[in-house]
Formats: sequence, structure tokens, C-alpha cells
Amino acid sequence: MAMADRALPAKTVLVVDDEDTVRLVTARALEHMGFSVLTATDGLTGVQLFERHADDVACILLDMTMPHLSGEEAFARIVQIRSEARVVLMTGHSEADAREAFQGRGLAGFVQKPFDLQTLQSAVFAAIDR
Repeated sequence: MAMADRALPAKTVLVVDDEDTVRLVTARALEHMGFSVLTATDGLTGVQLFERHADDVACILLDMTMPHLSGEEAFARIVQIRSEARVVLMTGHSEADAREAFQGRGLAGFVQKPFDLQTLQSAVFAAIDR
């Protein structure tokens, strides 16, 4: 079944990225896919938003390099709040470097920047279905 043919879940995705364009375009794309979206401009704000909305967030898209808290630090705090949180790392770093930094930590997925909408949709659905 093609991704576009699936019934869309009424779920919330948290997008944490310090790049305005990436954050806004990603949020709009997710909303177009039928998701509710929360956004944060840095790792600390992302963790605070997740803490307030942990029961509602089905997936977190997390940048690796951000001010205030790095992706690694934010990830560690997110899984302390909810150990089964589904985090998809999105970064301009290579997948090998990113996976090495998060090895054994339970990432739900990886998206290499720049990414297309099909890649984004596939990663989010895979993380939620995991």
C-alpha cells in the first residue's frame, strides 16, 4: 500500500529544529499529511514542550545540532520523560555519524537533510507504527 493511500492518523508530531525554514516547511508538510504539529526552536524548548504534551506526541523530529541543548542531550531528556518516545533524528550529518552518536539508544528513525516529503512521511509513519 502506498503511503498516500493510508488512512492518516490524528496524531501530534513535535518538530525541534533551530533552522526556521526547515522547521516551518516540515511543520506545514506534516499538517498537510493530517498531523497536528508542535514546534520548538531549540533543544531545551523541545524538551519543555514534550514534557507538557508527552501523552499527545506520537513522534518527535529532532535536529542533531541546536543551541541550548544538542540533539543528543535533548534525546536523553526526552526518553527520561517517556522511555518509549519515538524520536526521528533529522540532520545534515551523515547517517553513519548520526547513528554512531545515538547507537543503542533506541532511535525510531533517521532523515538526512535535505529531505523530500516522501522521505519525511515514510520516516514519521514508520516511527509511529514501530
